[in-house]
Amino acid sequence: MTNKVLLISASYAAALLLAATSCVKDELHDTPHPDYGKITVTADWTDRGDDVNIPAEWTVTMGGYTGTEIGETHAPDYLFAPGSYTLAAYNTPENITVSGTTATVAPDSKVRVGQKEEFQGLQVPFSATLISNAPGWLLTSVQEVTVEADTDYELTATMHQQVRQLTLGGEAVVPDEAGVTATITDWTPGNGENGEQGNAY
Repeated sequence: MTNKVLLISASYAAALLLAATSCVKDELHDTPHPDYGKITVTADWTDRGDDVNIPAEWTVTMGGYTGTEIGETHAPDYLFAPGSYTLAAYNTPENITVSGTTATVAPDSKVRVGQKEEFQGLQVPFSATLISNAPGWLLTSVQEVTVEADTDYELTATMHQQVRQLTLGGEAVVPDEAGVTATITDWTPGNGENGEQGNAY
């Protein structure tokens, strides 16, 4: 009788052990990337002038990621570790370069420091490098993003127009080296050759 009881007890313990090992519960996750976050960025181009077209290509940067897009929505196959990031979106127009969150207008390739230009027979020196007078339309968006693990983010980049057309009118008085004053009136830009500025005296 004792041997029978021991045999039943051993069989019962083995059954309990088998049940315990076969009922391990898998940890559930909301995404296929439980340790990282993922973003999708949609550009909103409504904040621009009527004469400004939607750029053919735009760029998204965030953390160590940079990617370009030709459509309305950018969905990179890139995973972000949890943390805080600066998301920047922008286009790259003519005569403007963008580095990080800083945009720089290109210098005028025709005018350099120390160069002299002739004006009414006089050699007039420039004391500084001039920037391009015809940059393209720059649109940008910058926002702070907090990324959590196991999360997908649908973000909107509201693109703001940063370059505007400026039209000036007035009268300039330019003294020459002999003390004679020359007055420029009816200044009309854009009539020169090869895209150079035209002057009417």
